[in-house]
Amino acid sequence: MKNKFSKKLAWRLIILFLVISFIVFGYFIFNFQKAEPVKAQTGNNVNGWAWSETIGWISFNCTDREAATGKTCLDANDPSFNPAINLVDYGSGSFEGYAWSETIGWIGYNPSALIGCPVGNCTVHLNLDNMEISGWARACSVFASGCSGALAPNEERGGWDGWIKLRGTAQDSSPFGVWVDRNPSPNEFRDWGWGNDIIGWVSFNCTDRGVCFNSNYKVLINFNLPPWADNLNVSQDDYCFKPSPPVYLNWTFSDPDPGDTQSAYQIEIDDNSSFTSPRGCPLSSDTKVTSAGAGPGYSCVPIGLSFDTSYWWRVKVWDNLDNESEWSSADSFSAEPRYPWPEFKCNGQDCSNVPVEKEKVITFTNLSNYCDPCTYVWDFGDGTPPEITDDVFYQPIHSYPDTGEYIVTLGATDSLSNFCLREHTLKVRMPLPKWKEISPF
Repeated sequence: MKNKFSKKLAWRLIILFLVISFIVFGYFIFNFQKAEPVKAQTGNNVNGWAWSETIGWISFNCTDREAATGKTCLDANDPSFNPAINLVDYGSGSFEGYAWSETIGWIGYNPSALIGCPVGNCTVHLNLDNMEISGWARACSVFASGCSGALAPNEERGGWDGWIKLRGTAQDSSPFGVWVDRNPSPNEFRDWGWGNDIIGWVSFNCTDRGVCFNSNYKVLINFNLPPWADNLNVSQDDYCFKPSPPVYLNWTFSDPDPGDTQSAYQIEIDDNSSFTSPRGCPLSSDTKVTSAGAGPGYSCVPIGLSFDTSYWWRVKVWDNLDNESEWSSADSFSAEPRYPWPEFKCNGQDCSNVPVEKEKVITFTNLSNYCDPCTYVWDFGDGTPPEITDDVFYQPIHSYPDTGEYIVTLGATDSLSNFCLREHTLKVRMPLPKWKEISPF
């Protein structure tokens, strides 16, 4: 039994060696003319080395190899690029970009390289709750050109699909996966990924294998975690004499990185939870707005909302390093119906400017709006009983027996018991003396 097992293992190793040799040979033959990756657009904040028992070292940043090769990193599209003195500038920007293996060549993390993964979510994702990394990477040598698109012919890649899984379940049902340790600075990737028989297990940190004394390798990341907005809340002010609903949208800015503050926000408001035609705050469109003031609490007053309408809203935020959050969970609120808007004039004029004389009759004209039906209460401010009416066309008359200042009010209550009060101050004076022109002789 032991001899049979040894022969079986030997044959598997021989087959694996032949497959790897074929892949490596094929890579350098058909991949030599491929467009090489350039620097990751999101910024190269990942560096260091991972280790595979089958393909050896995997470099996550061009700068990792500068000292060993004596060459400098340069964008492959730069006209002065010279392979004799330059390395193709590559790197991983958080969770997009490229890594390099001397055995299998480029390894891509860009979404375009990860279409059609065997199972689950293809793109690399960091769970901010537990710092676990999931998704896939892929060897670029399996593509016909570049690091995306059509695959090379099957005979050129030996049937290999190039996938490297970053989180999953092993054949013995034990879970595996890469995660970020936030305790060291810079932060460190930990544990294992799996690349099938060609690549095998990929260790992202020497501590996973207990060999840090002899080979202190690890993949490092200097990155600022994105913020998030939570504690969404809506408060509403007094609706009297407001041309639009006095709504205040409030939220809390949160960020896992100490000292980070909010630099901008974007709000979407819509009358449906799908946000098919959103508007913003305070603007009429959903745009990024530079923040002002100190955090962590923030507020915005939307302009031009409709009365008696239900809305949904959500917010995203940016920190002071311009890292963008995801959209918050949507919250809803209802704008109240428009309140009555009482108004009146005195003798057909602005009450503050009309001349009022003692014992002279004044006619008050009700000019109220948004109140059908309404109950009105007149108070002339001199102690006489208030007058109550439901007739907006009622024009009370009144006179004042004494001079002085009197505050006249008109209150309006609608059918929903919403009440608003308008007041004007009258200045009652003595009547002007009567005179008659006579001849001095």
